[in-house]
Amino acid sequence: MVFDRIFKKDLEEELERCRGEAESLSKDNEKLRSRLAKREEKAKSEPGMIQELKEALNRAENKIQVLEHTISEQKSNSEMSASSVCAETFYLPARKSLEVLSRLSSLKSGSENLLSFYLPAGRAVSSIEGLDGEAAGFIGGAGAQNGIAGFFDLSDVSLCRIFAVLPFSPESLSESLSLSFNTGPAEEIVGKKITVAFVLAHGGESFIGVSNETDLLYGQLVKSSVKEKHTKGGWSQKRFERLREEDIRHHAEKAGEAFMGMMDEYRGIVDLIVIGGDKALGDLIVGNPPVPKIYRQFETRPEKHAGEKIKKEIWSCRFYKLS
Repeated sequence: MVFDRIFKKDLEEELERCRGEAESLSKDNEKLRSRLAKREEKAKSEPGMIQELKEALNRAENKIQVLEHTISEQKSNSEMSASSVCAETFYLPARKSLEVLSRLSSLKSGSENLLSFYLPAGRAVSSIEGLDGEAAGFIGGAGAQNGIAGFFDLSDVSLCRIFAVLPFSPESLSESLSLSFNTGPAEEIVGKKITVAFVLAHGGESFIGVSNETDLLYGQLVKSSVKEKHTKGGWSQKRFERLREEDIRHHAEKAGEAFMGMMDEYRGIVDLIVIGGDKALGDLIVGNPPVPKIYRQFETRPEKHAGEKIKKEIWSCRFYKLS
C-alpha cells in the first residue's frame, strides 16, 4: 500500500528499544541509590554531593517514567484490538501528517463507500454508525482525550482503515460516505494557527513554554528537589511519602509561579493550554487558567532543551492502520 513507505516506525522495535533503555536506566538508578545511601551519613559535611546525587536520581526516574508510559501506551495500542483486528501505530509530525492526509484525499472510489468521520473528544465512538464493532472498540480506547479523524474503505477493509488522534479535537461530530475521503477538517486541525502554553509536569522537573505552529516562543525548565521513592515499608515509608508529597507540592508552587509569570508575559495571545506528564501535578501548576486546557501524552521528557521537541509533538498526529 502507498502509505507503507511513509509509515516506517516498527512497533516491536520501538518496544524493545524502550524496554532496553528502561532496564539500563533502572540499573543506573540502583547504582545511584547505593551511592546515595553511602553518602547520607556524610550529608552534613558534603551537602553538595548529596544534592547532586538526588538530582541525578530524580532525572533518571523521570526518564524511566516517560519510557514506562511509552511502553504501556504501545502495549495498550496492541491490546485494544479484538483478536481479528491488528494495528500499526505511527507518530508523525505535522508535515508528514499533512502528506498522509493529502494522499488519502487523492483516493477515489467508483461508488460511495469511502467513510470519513470526525469524533470530538469525549464523544462515544458508538456515535459513528458506519463502523463495525471490532473497529469501534479499538478506536474508542485510542482517541478519548483529543478526538479523532477516520478514513475507512467499507467496500474492502483490507484496502484502507486508517484513523488519527489529532493534535486538537474536532469541533463537531460528523460522518459521510462519498467517492473520496473528506480530509479537509483534519488538515485544518493539523495546520491550525494558534498559540498554546504548555506544561510537561513531573515531580522535581517540569518544563513550561509557549509555542505556535512554527516557533517556540518561550521555554523554561523548572527544577526543585523531590525525595526519591522509598520502598522500605512501615513508618519510615509513610514518613518519606509525606515528605515527598510536601516536596511535590513545593515543586507545584514553584512551577506554578513560573507558569503564571509566563502567562502574564504572553497574556492576550495564548489560545489554549496543553498539559502533559503527570496530569494532577499539571493541573496544580496551571491553576485556573483563563483559556481552555487539554491533556496530551508526550514521549519527550523534561530537560533543558525539551521545548522544541514538545512543540513538534503538540502539532503531531498518531496514526493507526488497522488490518
